[in-house]
Amino acid sequence: MFIITKSETYKWPVTITGIDQDGKTVKQSFTAIYHRLSQSELEEMSVTGLTDREFARKVLAGWEDVQDADGNEVPFSSATCERLLDNAGVAAQIVIEFTGSIGGARVKN
Repeated sequence: MFIITKSETYKWPVTITGIDQDGKTVKQSFTAIYHRLSQSELEEMSVTGLTDREFARKVLAGWEDVQDADGNEVPFSSATCERLLDNAGVAAQIVIEFTGSIGGARVKN
């Protein structure tokens, strides 16, 4: 049986690998809340040649488990999203995880 979903968003884990101040590899995770896009929307995005950052802005609807350096939760907004995406490699990983979450849908970026 195939059920056509009505939810506009869904949650998916994202893990970012970075380097700490001592040069050690560190993995950090958060839960992305992605927009549930149609196949036609995905195809339209793929032909426009979006950068990872532009693509991530379009698919990211929110998040959970994002904190500042003091351990305070960081609420999702356009400004905090830009701060997150300004970290090297984060936008690319959001796109990779999104693409993995939709499985067989074809996305090219």
